[in-house]
Amino acid sequence: MTDPGNPVFTVGHGARSIDEFLEVLLDAGIGLLVDVRRYPGSKRHPHFGRGALGDALARSGVAYEWWGESMGGRREPDEQSEVRHGTWEIEAFRAYASHMDRPEFREALKRLMQVSQERKAAVMCSETLWWRCHRRLIADAVVAAGGGVVHLGMGRPQPHRLTGFARVDENGLLAYDGNISAAPLQRKASAMATKTPPDEGPNPFVINIEEATLANDNYRSTLWTGKNLQMTVMSIEPDHDIGLEVHEDGDQFLRVEAGKARVQMGPAKDDLPFDREVEDDWAILVPAGMWHNVTNIGADDMKVYALYAPPEHPHGTVHATRAESDAAEH
Repeated sequence: MTDPGNPVFTVGHGARSIDEFLEVLLDAGIGLLVDVRRYPGSKRHPHFGRGALGDALARSGVAYEWWGESMGGRREPDEQSEVRHGTWEIEAFRAYASHMDRPEFREALKRLMQVSQERKAAVMCSETLWWRCHRRLIADAVVAAGGGVVHLGMGRPQPHRLTGFARVDENGLLAYDGNISAAPLQRKASAMATKTPPDEGPNPFVINIEEATLANDNYRSTLWTGKNLQMTVMSIEPDHDIGLEVHEDGDQFLRVEAGKARVQMGPAKDDLPFDREVEDDWAILVPAGMWHNVTNIGADDMKVYALYAPPEHPHGTVHATRAESDAAEH
């Protein structure tokens, strides 16, 4: 069993340069990169091809191994995928969960947990966001087996928690069949990768706001709308912004959970003398009556949550895209 103090790490290369990617690994002290891509190549990012990546890692003192046959994604569903793992809405996740039942995966998992004892090891795939990748299921398997997992590359390291609708069956295998007892709000918060939770205002409510913000893929979703306060989460694509706007009667608080942003504010839409760059964990406070804009200047989607006082959007607002938001509000 892996010592929880010596976790397995996960990382996605995304659209980073090789130097940016190496910085993530070296900052965490990673000594072994385990490539869990089924097909380890990238036409768009050739520096993440199997050979080029291995060479770059070797020059930086990081070992490289490809485990795509045993742990790679892109699996086909079988007759048990729906029966044992039907709680997943995404077919690819159901199929991979079935693959995790097979001996070759179980042997690879055992080996992964062993090598993580010897040096810091990270499993890597291409997707930046771990909850949208089979790394999430690998992480569940490690945790279910008694180990710890930490996700890298999205600001501060994120410890993994077992998916809320997962259980360990009588054979010691993970099952995502919903056959567990959990309070509705707990189930809702744990399943954020497949569904953004509905607006719970004005009822009493608690939520892991970091997890909710990072899991949100909608341009805007309201999480809680009360009489005098509203909480929303936003996902802004690279080179896009929230839109130049002003709230005449209410102050606003925003926090960047992941990404890099340019913040502009001023007394008029053509006069924005306040100009700053912020990144993960920075807060932005916007006074009432102040024109402002926040632009994603990073390489990945920027994840933000915002507090409005008083509420700015109708209860239950969900805008999948910026265009949908613009159409609804104009």
